[in-house]
Amino acid sequence: MSCRVLRSKKTQQLDNSTTHQLDNSTTHQLDNSTTRQLINSTTRQLNTPLSLKITLIPMSDFKKFEDLKCWQASRELVKTAFLLSEKGKLKTDRDTKSQFRRTALSSMNNIAEGFGRFSDKEFIRFLDIAQSSAREVKSMLYVFEDLSYLQPDDIQLLHQKTDAVLALTLGFIRYLRKKGE
Repeated sequence: MSCRVLRSKKTQQLDNSTTHQLDNSTTHQLDNSTTRQLINSTTRQLNTPLSLKITLIPMSDFKKFEDLKCWQASRELVKTAFLLSEKGKLKTDRDTKSQFRRTALSSMNNIAEGFGRFSDKEFIRFLDIAQSSAREVKSMLYVFEDLSYLQPDDIQLLHQKTDAVLALTLGFIRYLRKKGE
């Protein structure tokens, strides 16, 4: 038995003629063992520094960027960053507050923008920018700690949310790269 692999946004069948997203206008024949490997590799569990369990699912299961766990985590980070930037000394430092908000927002928006691209290579490029923005958020947290801009508990919460964004985004990048091999 073999599976036909096509890029198709309209249909995703799961039978003897399984379709699965790869690259534009490419058709591949896969045997049963290759299909099992593909399924196993896309549903494996990853261990992250925060001991989060991340289940990767095939790209064909994502209909919109809002389905991506890394985007959802980024959204939580943005919400927390915006709320906490109205507290402490950070509230009065307009330049730093603006930069902090923009860099958190950049992470979320780059994931969304990359999702709309036509190739995994382009998507990975935007995910890389998103994870770099999350690292910038993390760097700024050390400034906030050193200057007592926020309470230690608030900084710790932001570190945890940033770490979650990084773990999910980097895990997704690894998944897309491995899928492309």
